[in-house]
Amino acid sequence: MRIRETSHEDRKRRGIAPAPHITNTTSVRALERVNVSLAEKESFERIFQADALEAHKNYGGEAFEEALEVDTLTVLITDEPLPFCFAIDDASISIVGHDLATGLPTVHVESDNDRARTWLEGLYKRYRKHAQVLD
Repeated sequence: MRIRETSHEDRKRRGIAPAPHITNTTSVRALERVNVSLAEKESFERIFQADALEAHKNYGGEAFEEALEVDTLTVLITDEPLPFCFAIDDASISIVGHDLATGLPTVHVESDNDRARTWLEGLYKRYRKHAQVLD
């Protein structure tokens, strides 16, 4: 799967998790696989909408709690509504849309276009400015 391949290759990753509907058993299984590689990252930063963080904690259970303990992971929380999931990696950006009923991904757009990266970096900075680091 291309998403897993790029997440393992990149040293830095930033992104947002906008809403609780994106949590599902598939994302928990993915989290369990990714936990191993988080420690190998230079940095992994994720901004969660507050209710999305709670949903991830409830769904992810022990795997999510273990991820929160990794030194390279920074989790931020915001009350501001986030528009969609996205990630900014070393070589590319990705935007993911989810089905509101199931939480499963329905679209994944990946690009290495400089203008797309600049746009998402600006959006990320805007949301990060108002987010608080999770203690």
